[in-house]
Amino acid sequence: MAPNGNIYFHEYSPNYSSDFSKTNLGLQAHFVHEMMHVQQYQSSSALGPFKNLFFERNPFMGGGGDYYDYGDLGSVSDFNSLNIEQQAQIMSHYFLAQRLGGNYNGYNIEDFEKLIPEEILQSAADFNDHFGIERCFLAGTPISMWDGTEKPIEFVKPGDVVTSYDKHGKLVPGRVSKTKENRVKHILDVFGLMLTPGHVTLCGDGEFEGQHVPMIDILRSDGALVLEDGSMKRAATNFAVGSVEDRFVHTIVTEDVPGTDSVRVIKSGRIRLGTRFMHPTGADITVLEIIRRTGGTLTDDGYVVLSDGFTKTPFIWTFTNRLPKPEDFVLQRSQVTLADIYEADEWEAVAPQVPPPYRGEAGPSFVSINGGLLAPGGEDNRPPNIPVSMRGAANQPTMSRKQRRAHEAKQRKQAKRMARTAH
Repeated sequence: MAPNGNIYFHEYSPNYSSDFSKTNLGLQAHFVHEMMHVQQYQSSSALGPFKNLFFERNPFMGGGGDYYDYGDLGSVSDFNSLNIEQQAQIMSHYFLAQRLGGNYNGYNIEDFEKLIPEEILQSAADFNDHFGIERCFLAGTPISMWDGTEKPIEFVKPGDVVTSYDKHGKLVPGRVSKTKENRVKHILDVFGLMLTPGHVTLCGDGEFEGQHVPMIDILRSDGALVLEDGSMKRAATNFAVGSVEDRFVHTIVTEDVPGTDSVRVIKSGRIRLGTRFMHPTGADITVLEIIRRTGGTLTDDGYVVLSDGFTKTPFIWTFTNRLPKPEDFVLQRSQVTLADIYEADEWEAVAPQVPPPYRGEAGPSFVSINGGLLAPGGEDNRPPNIPVSMRGAANQPTMSRKQRRAHEAKQRKQAKRMARTAH
């Protein structure tokens, strides 16, 4: 802030935008934070917070600490007792709560409004007329209303009360302030849930447990989604956390040794039993289904016992020459690659936490085959993706009998050759 009370954004600063009403939520929230400083400057009531912050930040006055952390919102009784950065941070988080399902940083809209003075709330309402909620779900996505009904997202309007949750995970009402339609480059089909890769979502398990991160981060970190009833499903497989499909199985990828009748292991690791593979026709099958259909059983330590009852072996992944990554199946059913997603750079209030993939590690790319469906392999410079389920093509839940028998035969052959495997 300049001495005249104005806020200036340098043109080459990462926080600069020529039109903050059209930029991403992260920059919009930063803009709200800075605009709160303008209001503080213009308000006589801001003298106390400005003075308090001066002493807190002045090293000669013994200052220190996190000037932005407002702590437990419920324990703050007076908004004006906070310093200017804490006040601005609360307004920024209030702005985000209005745009992210009525909840942010563990607090819902009502929690913020109980603390924020009425005159500031009115200013915020006037200011918010320049912004809208970025719609990050595909039209038709059902939204749970607080009265127990559902509405397609495109019919949700300002004033509607939707089902949200508080910092303890308890369901609470959240009032919609504004809505906005948005055009995006890519959409993910997470087992019927159509949303943007950058949509900020609560992660229920894994590396980002309890955090709101982009959907692509939850997929890549093998995290879980929290359902309305509090249960969790693994985002990459759509199976319940803790189910048999959620267990790991030791897995290898092999290749033939030239000039011999043996194979060598080229990749090894663990994958979940619910890991899916999609055939180019659109059919898919899980690792657990393959094991069961070939007469195999599972050991407690994550190995497969073949149908002979005594041969113990890792599961042999034969679909690709590398082990599948958690995000692979959702990317394939969405017909989009990691390279597409990171190049589009469409994020919300939170940037992706998982680093972008290195060259050659962006997961499978796709080429068009079989009437327009895409399968691993080839280069990819396509326009906005169209998920398989939106193409009107058959997407059977299992492989055909012919495909299944061919794969089972390959599994049996590979297992027999494992005794002669070269490592």
